[in-house]
Amino acid sequence: MASILVVDDDPDILALIEDTLVAEGHTVVPAGDGAQALQLVTARRFDLVVTDIFMPKSDGLATAEAAAKAGTKVIAISGGGLQNGQSVLHVAASGGAVRILNK
Repeated sequence: MASILVVDDDPDILALIEDTLVAEGHTVVPAGDGAQALQLVTARRFDLVVTDIFMPKSDGLATAEAAAKAGTKVIAISGGGLQNGQSVLHVAASGGAVRILNK
């Protein structure tokens, strides 16, 4: 199965996504903020990164861009918000996310 990095600063959402993916047989590495995610995505290879957008220390957009540059597929999730007048999820899509999901 896949090796998946899951990034979210909300521990309940992080646990929900992690538990769901592990139950499907995937190997999941959780990260609670964007800085930790950036370290992980540059240190090892993942098949997929699922990342929240708004987080402390570094946002999910930076994580999505770094993962996409490494050739890793990215799913961006967010509760909403705008960046430069655009939905952050659409910004994430233009930065390399292959899928975007509203929380």
